Amino acid sequence: PEFAAYQAKECQNHLEDSIVSKRPVEILLGKKTLEVRPIHINKGEIVKRLLTTYNDTDFVFCVGDDKTDEDMFKMLRKFSASSENKEKRVITCTVGSSTKR
Repeated sequence: PEFAAYQAKECQNHLEDSIVSKRPVEILLGKKTLEVRPIHINKGEIVKRLLTTYNDTDFVFCVGDDKTDEDMFKMLRKFSASSENKEKRVITCTVGSSTKR
């Protein structure tokens, strides 16, 4: 585990030094992930696109376990709070420790 953490940190440093300054991407550290994604594309945007495409959806169950899922949860909170979606059921669940890394 220690060597894997060292490798992840080295990878993060390399990406921050050589990629992030040149490309519109961000690095997000999860529990056991190093996510490199376009700045404006995240799990929340993907959920938004799916709900727009499948607008007849009446039930959403979403599970996540680290901070890479927070955009998704935020989007679902907005979705369920909208007056046009009051009839739709949205359940979100965070699994694992409440102290996310």
